[in-house]
Amino acid sequence: MFYVVPGLLPDERFGSTRHVGSYWNRASTIQVDLVGGDTRPVAREIAFLGSIKWRESRPFDRTDTATLIGQRAQVPGAGAATKLVGIAREGFAPDAGLDLALSARDIIDAYR
Repeated sequence: MFYVVPGLLPDERFGSTRHVGSYWNRASTIQVDLVGGDTRPVAREIAFLGSIKWRESRPFDRTDTATLIGQRAQVPGAGAATKLVGIAREGFAPDAGLDLALSARDIIDAYR
């Protein structure tokens, strides 16, 4: 399912993304919180994959990014150039290694 994200799209930080959805395979062995695509219902180009971490006591860290990198290899249409995006309630470790890190405030502000 893809959604238009008012207040955030279009935005050059997200490449060709015009719609955001999620992805999971039939076996539910992979689940990606955010997939940014150019068209719907099937994207021609996947511009980013993202993970949301809404933990109360730990920031988004390198382990979370490593998981996202592993998922990127399994999402149809995603590749090495597909950006990695994180959204976190408790911030980001200095070595998180994301292409774009968004805070809770960034998301809230986008809807104002």
